[in-house]
Amino acid sequence: MLPLTLLKWKSRDVSPKSHSFLIDFNQIHVRNLFLFVLPSAFRQYFGENIHCQLDGHKVSQSFLDTKCFINGTLTNFSGVENPILPVLYHDYYQWVSIVLLLQALSFHLPFRLYSKTLHSYVQELIIQKVDPLNTIECFRSLPPLKAMACFGNYGP
Repeated sequence: MLPLTLLKWKSRDVSPKSHSFLIDFNQIHVRNLFLFVLPSAFRQYFGENIHCQLDGHKVSQSFLDTKCFINGTLTNFSGVENPILPVLYHDYYQWVSIVLLLQALSFHLPFRLYSKTLHSYVQELIIQKVDPLNTIECFRSLPPLKAMACFGNYGP
Protein backbone atom coordinates (compact mmCIF):
# COMPACT_ATOMS: atom_id res chain seq x y z
CA MET A 1 0.00 0.00 0.00
CA LEU A 2 2.94 2.32 0.36
CA PRO A 3 3.29 2.98 -3.41
CA LEU A 4 -0.39 3.91 -3.65
CA THR A 5 -0.09 6.42 -0.84
CA LEU A 6 2.94 7.94 -2.53
CA LEU A 7 1.00 8.26 -5.77
CA LYS A 8 -1.85 10.00 -3.97
CA TRP A 9 0.62 12.34 -2.30
CA LYS A 10 2.23 13.21 -5.64
CA SER A 11 -1.12 13.76 -7.32
CA ARG A 12 -1.99 16.43 -4.76
CA ASP A 13 1.15 18.39 -5.63
CA VAL A 14 0.26 18.68 -9.30
CA SER A 15 -1.11 22.10 -10.01
CA PRO A 16 -2.11 23.93 -13.18
CA LYS A 17 1.04 26.04 -12.88
CA SER A 18 3.32 23.01 -13.22
CA HIS A 19 2.31 22.39 -16.81
CA SER A 20 5.70 21.88 -18.30
CA PHE A 21 8.89 20.33 -17.06
CA LEU A 22 10.92 22.53 -19.40
CA ILE A 23 9.51 25.75 -17.97
CA ASP A 24 10.17 24.55 -14.41
CA PHE A 25 13.69 23.52 -15.35
CA ASN A 26 14.22 26.90 -17.01
CA GLN A 27 13.26 28.73 -13.84
CA ILE A 28 15.50 26.51 -11.71
CA HIS A 29 18.37 27.23 -14.09
CA VAL A 30 17.77 30.99 -13.93
CA ARG A 31 17.61 30.95 -10.12
CA ASN A 32 20.86 28.99 -9.92
CA LEU A 33 22.60 31.40 -12.28
CA PHE A 34 21.47 34.41 -10.23
CA LEU A 35 22.55 32.56 -7.09
CA PHE A 36 26.09 32.06 -8.43
CA VAL A 37 26.34 35.59 -9.85
CA LEU A 38 26.08 37.10 -6.37
CA PRO A 39 29.15 35.48 -4.75
CA SER A 40 31.31 35.92 -7.82
CA ALA A 41 30.33 39.58 -8.19
CA PHE A 42 30.65 40.37 -4.48
CA ARG A 43 34.12 38.85 -4.40
CA GLN A 44 35.34 42.00 -6.12
CA TYR A 45 33.93 44.26 -3.40
CA PHE A 46 34.19 42.15 -0.24
CA GLY A 47 37.05 39.77 -1.00
CA GLU A 48 40.74 40.32 -1.27
CA ASN A 49 41.39 42.90 -3.94
CA ILE A 50 43.97 42.70 -6.68
CA HIS A 51 47.10 44.67 -5.83
CA CYS A 52 49.14 45.92 -8.77
CA GLN A 53 52.43 47.77 -8.60
CA LEU A 54 53.90 50.06 -11.20
CA ASP A 55 57.26 51.62 -10.52
CA GLY A 56 58.13 55.13 -11.63
CA HIS A 57 54.64 56.33 -12.67
CA LYS A 58 52.30 58.64 -10.84
CA VAL A 59 49.00 56.80 -11.18
CA SER A 60 46.47 56.36 -8.40
CA GLN A 61 46.47 52.91 -6.84
CA SER A 62 42.70 52.42 -7.25
CA PHE A 63 42.91 53.19 -10.98
CA LEU A 64 45.82 50.79 -11.37
CA ASP A 65 44.03 48.01 -9.47
CA THR A 66 40.90 48.46 -11.60
CA LYS A 67 42.96 48.36 -14.79
CA CYS A 68 44.71 45.19 -13.65
CA PHE A 69 41.36 43.63 -12.77
CA ILE A 70 39.92 44.36 -16.21
CA ASN A 71 42.93 43.70 -18.44
CA GLY A 72 44.90 41.22 -16.38
CA THR A 73 48.46 41.75 -15.19
CA LEU A 74 51.93 40.70 -16.15
CA THR A 75 54.98 39.89 -14.14
CA ASN A 76 58.24 41.20 -15.51
CA PHE A 77 61.37 40.09 -13.72
CA SER A 78 63.32 43.34 -13.80
CA GLY A 79 66.59 43.62 -11.97
CA VAL A 80 67.54 40.01 -12.61
CA GLU A 81 70.91 39.28 -14.22
CA ASN A 82 69.46 37.26 -17.13
CA PRO A 83 67.67 39.87 -19.29
CA ILE A 84 65.75 37.33 -21.39
CA LEU A 85 63.19 35.90 -19.01
CA PRO A 86 59.62 35.07 -19.94
CA VAL A 87 56.97 37.58 -19.03
CA LEU A 88 54.19 35.92 -17.03
CA TYR A 89 50.64 37.04 -17.80
CA HIS A 90 47.97 36.66 -15.12
CA ASP A 91 44.35 36.84 -16.22
CA TYR A 92 41.61 36.82 -13.63
CA TYR A 93 38.07 35.55 -13.90
CA GLN A 94 36.67 39.05 -13.85
CA TRP A 95 34.07 38.46 -16.57
CA VAL A 96 32.48 35.38 -15.03
CA SER A 97 29.84 37.31 -13.10
CA ILE A 98 28.90 39.40 -16.14
CA VAL A 99 28.62 36.31 -18.35
CA LEU A 100 26.50 34.49 -15.75
CA LEU A 101 24.22 37.51 -15.42
CA LEU A 102 23.78 37.81 -19.19
CA GLN A 103 23.11 34.10 -19.44
CA ALA A 104 20.48 34.26 -16.69
CA LEU A 105 18.78 37.19 -18.41
CA SER A 106 18.86 35.39 -21.75
CA PHE A 107 16.96 32.51 -20.15
CA HIS A 108 14.60 34.64 -18.09
CA LEU A 109 13.46 37.31 -20.56
CA PRO A 110 12.00 34.91 -23.17
CA PHE A 111 10.11 33.13 -20.41
CA ARG A 112 8.65 36.42 -19.18
CA LEU A 113 7.66 37.43 -22.71
CA TYR A 114 6.10 34.01 -23.28
CA SER A 115 4.11 34.05 -20.05
CA LYS A 116 2.93 37.63 -20.63
CA THR A 117 1.86 36.83 -24.19
CA LEU A 118 0.20 33.60 -23.11
CA HIS A 119 -1.71 35.37 -20.32
CA SER A 120 -3.04 38.06 -22.65
CA TYR A 121 -3.88 35.42 -25.28
CA VAL A 122 -5.89 33.38 -22.76
CA GLN A 123 -7.72 36.49 -21.59
CA GLU A 124 -8.57 37.34 -25.19
CA LEU A 125 -9.89 33.83 -25.76
CA ILE A 126 -12.04 34.00 -22.64
CA ILE A 127 -13.52 37.34 -23.69
CA GLN A 128 -14.28 36.04 -27.18
CA LYS A 129 -15.74 32.70 -26.10
CA VAL A 130 -17.89 33.72 -23.15
CA ASP A 131 -20.20 36.64 -23.66
CA PRO A 132 -21.65 37.39 -20.19
CA LEU A 133 -24.84 39.00 -21.49
CA ASN A 134 -25.60 36.04 -23.72
CA THR A 135 -25.08 33.50 -20.93
CA ILE A 136 -27.29 35.42 -18.49
CA GLU A 137 -30.10 35.52 -21.10
CA CYS A 138 -29.74 31.79 -21.70
CA PHE A 139 -30.01 30.95 -18.01
CA ARG A 140 -33.01 33.22 -17.46
CA SER A 141 -35.04 31.95 -20.39
CA LEU A 142 -34.33 28.20 -20.26
CA PRO A 143 -34.50 25.44 -17.69
CA PRO A 144 -31.14 24.49 -16.21
CA LEU A 145 -30.53 21.41 -18.41
CA LYS A 146 -31.31 23.22 -21.64
CA ALA A 147 -29.35 26.28 -20.56
CA MET A 148 -26.17 24.26 -20.91
CA ALA A 149 -26.89 24.02 -24.64
CA CYS A 150 -26.37 27.79 -24.94
CA PHE A 151 -22.68 27.30 -24.27
CA GLY A 152 -22.25 25.00 -27.26
CA ASN A 153 -18.65 23.75 -27.32
CA TYR A 154 -17.53 26.33 -24.78
CA GLY A 155 -19.29 24.89 -21.78
CA PRO A 156 -17.68 23.48 -18.68
